[in-house]
Amino acid sequence: MLTRTFSRSLLCVTAVALLAATVLASYCAAVPALTGQVVNQANGQPLIGAAVTMYLYDTPEVRASTSTGDDGIYSFEPAQAPPGTYLVYASAEGGQLCGVEFDVAVTAGQTAQCDLSLAPSGALMGQITDGETRAELGGARAIVSLCGIPWVEAIADPHLWAVYSIAHDLPELPPGAPGVYRADASYPGYPQQKRYPAISSGNTAYVNFPLCTLMGQVASGFPGSTYSGATVSIYSPAGFVRAVQAQSPWGVYAFSPQWLSAGNYAVVASYDGQCQVKPVGVPGDWTKCLNFFALTPSATVSGEVKDAFTGQSVSGATVKAYLGAYLLAQSAGATYEFTGLPAGGYLLVASCAGYVDGSSTVTLTAGGTSSANLFLQPQ
Repeated sequence: MLTRTFSRSLLCVTAVALLAATVLASYCAAVPALTGQVVNQANGQPLIGAAVTMYLYDTPEVRASTSTGDDGIYSFEPAQAPPGTYLVYASAEGGQLCGVEFDVAVTAGQTAQCDLSLAPSGALMGQITDGETRAELGGARAIVSLCGIPWVEAIADPHLWAVYSIAHDLPELPPGAPGVYRADASYPGYPQQKRYPAISSGNTAYVNFPLCTLMGQVASGFPGSTYSGATVSIYSPAGFVRAVQAQSPWGVYAFSPQWLSAGNYAVVASYDGQCQVKPVGVPGDWTKCLNFFALTPSATVSGEVKDAFTGQSVSGATVKAYLGAYLLAQSAGATYEFTGLPAGGYLLVASCAGYVDGSSTVTLTAGGTSSANLFLQPQ
């Protein structure tokens, strides 16, 4: 009898424990990890059917998506939103209304609150062209990212001057936002180019992409003073590569990838008897920017190539001027004169058939004129 009573008591305790566990599990499942209300910023009214998406930072992965109910309320269950920090985005009317919240922290066993007030989307548009030739690149791709998350993209219209346009899903970022918008443009055969547009609610930002390998500005250093028409020349260790003119009104120059591939170069900007040289490494996969703001008077060096024994001119000689590893000037004949050179230390090398190469170093100063004769030993 005692044994039977004990068994019944044990069964009752077990049943109660199982019921409690079931109730607790149901309660935990019913408690959302994240909830909030989505309203229209213009009138404060709840937005029914607004799309709400959770993102992890620096990844295109969508953690979870849902939509608001009749009261504009949304929620994510613990299985959808494990503990972590998220970016929460909401949109309505096809992205024409949108809003975003950063650093939304979800903690185990607690319900995080994130309300969103949606405002009109900003817009972004511009033209994608060859930076040097200004040829329109219809079909080029523009991608806008936010906090490392690919956000929205557009294709440059080949029938409308290669213009791209994005007019949805671009919320204005709140003050102190931990991220910014980044826009990347790409086209086959061209390096990618990036910009950081400022997006504001209800307004259009205009960002053009002149795709190229190398670009920059030539200016005096004073506000508003640019050198439109300046010549920008590229030199490799083998010599001259290409030259372009800086265009008005901002004195901007660009080199297309058809003529300038990845590598190391010396770039010389010159304008009205002034010049400046800068070394640059061109990556090839991204547009490299190189600006010139401190042009100084150019220098001149001249001289003669002579036979070391007879002192006579060597008429068949060639003279080359190197600034570091880069060949900036060369001349054929017994006499040479190099003008328009940037200041610096040069190595002058003379060569001629039947002679051992001869060399000399010379330091050129801004606006100065130097002389350096070179002597060749017969072989």
